[in-house]
Amino acid sequence: MTSLDSGDHDEDEETTFFVPDLPAGVRGTINSVVDVIGRLYVVTVETKAGPKKQRRLHIGPHERYDTGYRSDYVLPDLMKNPTIPKLVKLMHTGEGA
Repeated sequence: MTSLDSGDHDEDEETTFFVPDLPAGVRGTINSVVDVIGRLYVVTVETKAGPKKQRRLHIGPHERYDTGYRSDYVLPDLMKNPTIPKLVKLMHTGEGA
């Protein structure tokens, strides 16, 4: 987490930005060589069988999280139940989300 505090903000304005958990000295180098920076999280969704946990990977632009990707294809902002093979296929073919 880094602070976005410039001193010119309202009390209720968000002033934190979440970045990959890496030392600041290497974060820029690592970010420049990876193809995906995302936020992986779990939500509870309602199904016919009742509540179920679902993993999600947010890779689209976000105002509070350092996320993004490099691909020749436009990818969705969010992947449900992501796997590495699904992500690689999506990045190389634009299909499989």
